[in-house]
Formats: sequence, C-alpha cells, structure tokens
Amino acid sequence: TDKPHTGRYGIEVVSNLIATSEGQYTALNTNFSPHSKIVIASDFLGLNSEDWRTRIAQLSARPASGIFLHIVDPAERSFPYKGRMRLLEPGDNTKIPFLLGRAEKIRAQYTEKFAAYEASLANTARRLGWTLITHNTDQPQAQTLTALYEALAQTGANR
Repeated sequence: TDKPHTGRYGIEVVSNLIATSEGQYTALNTNFSPHSKIVIASDFLGLNSEDWRTRIAQLSARPASGIFLHIVDPAERSFPYKGRMRLLEPGDNTKIPFLLGRAEKIRAQYTEKFAAYEASLANTARRLGWTLITHNTDQPQAQTLTALYEALAQTGANR
C-alpha cells in the first residue's frame, strides 16, 4: 500500500517489504498509477481461482498489467506424506486441526487437484494478459528473479 519505490535503494526497500509483508488481500485495493506493472507473489491457495480472476480483472481494468509469482513448495505438488497427519492452518493454531488418516491413500486425488489448480492459475493469467512465473522453493532464487526481471522489462509485462 506504499507508494512505488525507485532509485538506488528502491529494490532493497521493495524486497524488504515483500519479505516482511503479511500479504493482505486488501493491498490489491491500493492506489497506483495507470499502466502500472504489478507483481503478486503468493502460493495462491488462499482464494479459489474464480476469486483471483475477479480481483485481477479489477486490477487490469484500472488499467494495469502484471505478474503472478507463484511460490510452490515441492511437497505441495507431490504430497509425499504417509500415515496419519494433523494439518493446521499456517499461523493459526486456534482452529480445530484437520486429522488425516493414511495420507498415502489420497495422494493421487490430491496431486490431481493441485495440478488442476495450477492449470487454472495459468489459464487465469493467460486470459487476463498477465505473466505467470512459478518458483519452486527447492530451486535457486536467482532463476526466478531473472525471469521476474525479464518479465518486468517487457512492455506491458505480457508474454
């Protein structure tokens, strides 16, 4: 929700804000200049794809273009778990945990749904003219940052 940062230390200020941000969805309602390039870094699991599509369509209408920086832990994609598991909402231990017995029995169904969610996110980005970059947390960050830099350097951030 801060004003854009440029100049010699702009990247450090923005990087620090990204690293320490709570990432509230209300930040998408902030004022910004027309034809801005917006980067939304998330795992995109907090909302369903239709909700993301609606929010991004509103941003694109302002007009703005942007990049989805999809951050994925490899375990989210492959679901390598076995046995009984207790799943908690990140950062919120007050909710009743979800108890999962025999995690390996739902692996195929889970990975199928996760793949469909990724395809839906890619489709949303394509339909709205936004770029999708996926960062796997077990891979070097430099590759993702290079892809992000290249996408931002392109006119309209579209590829």
